[in-house]
Amino acid sequence: MFVLYKRRFTVALLLIVLLASIASGAGAGGATVKWISGEPFVAMRDLASYYGMKYSRTDSKTVELRSRWSRIRFNVKSRLFKLNGISVWLHEGPRPYHGDWLITRADAQRLIDPVLASARYLKSGIPRVVVLDPGHGGKDKGATGSRNVQEKLAVLDIAKRARSHLKGMGIKALLTREGDKFISLNRRVQLASKWDADLFVSIHLNASQSSSAHGVETYILTSPGFPSTNTGSRKRVRKLRYPGTSFDHRSTVAGYAIHKNLLAKTGAADRGLREARFFVLKNVTCPAVLVEGAFLSNPAEQRKILDSNYRDAIAKGIAYGVLEYLNEYRRAHLKNP
Repeated sequence: MFVLYKRRFTVALLLIVLLASIASGAGAGGATVKWISGEPFVAMRDLASYYGMKYSRTDSKTVELRSRWSRIRFNVKSRLFKLNGISVWLHEGPRPYHGDWLITRADAQRLIDPVLASARYLKSGIPRVVVLDPGHGGKDKGATGSRNVQEKLAVLDIAKRARSHLKGMGIKALLTREGDKFISLNRRVQLASKWDADLFVSIHLNASQSSSAHGVETYILTSPGFPSTNTGSRKRVRKLRYPGTSFDHRSTVAGYAIHKNLLAKTGAADRGLREARFFVLKNVTCPAVLVEGAFLSNPAEQRKILDSNYRDAIAKGIAYGVLEYLNEYRRAHLKNP
């Protein structure tokens, strides 16, 4: 038992050192953060060392970091990586460096650490109010499928189902709209503030010019200075901060939990936890997540949305994701009473 506690203490100490070194620009031997053209990056090998993970190259394009508890699998040719089996999009793709690969410090801090060490970001009071935001409404139909399935109506049904599931879990959930009514984006943000929301979840359905596009996407706010995954651009942008930026680590914890549970409940294809600067993500003053539950432009997924059982599966994914997020808070408070 003593050995177990000693090991846990050692791992915790390593995590503390990692975050301190990433924040300060130094690491073991001053090697954790590499400055390239004035920009900070973190070496994958150093990342593995600090988290107590084994570093391995399985082939020319795959780097894997693995421990007893976690697994990170990078494709060095892509922004997409796997974090404990869940797809997540880096803000910027890996860069080669002296036989190793680098990721941006922002990705290490924003996408990886909140999942592997969520307790450090959940020290405030346990969330009490969840605001569910069914997208569109009224004159704004949102996406419309070939069989006239309207996004605005489908997501309202999903949101009401999610609220019912959350209520059954003892979690208070409020909706930004109860019927087929147009609500401006600014009003949605105002309602979240008025109700002292601790978590904001905007619910949408997707559409694409390609009818083959399918699966679930979940969005959190993009970090300052980086391109969003929904723009198709890889160019850096101005480092603008928004009200939502203050909650970005907690949004990652929530987004990851919701995305993971959506996949589990629906069995849908994993299109990844992504970053965007949608109005509600930028401007809401609490952790925020936006869900794209299915593609109405895909005939098979449109048929699924017509099935109330599938809409309920999306609702359960959201609700169980919220519950997991709240349980992460509870575990954090048990560790740090």
